[in-house]
Amino acid sequence: MEILDNENQWFSPYCQQKVKCRKINLIWDSPKVFIILIKKI
Repeated sequence: MEILDNENQWFSPYCQQKVKCRKINLIWDSPKVFIILIKKI
């Protein structure tokens, strides 16, 4: 979960202004093969 505020605010079509919100990414259907690559910088 990511909180969008300050510079990252979301523009609401209902309010006609930028508002604070929470962004959540979900995976509904997982693929048969799921590869995650993690690199150390």
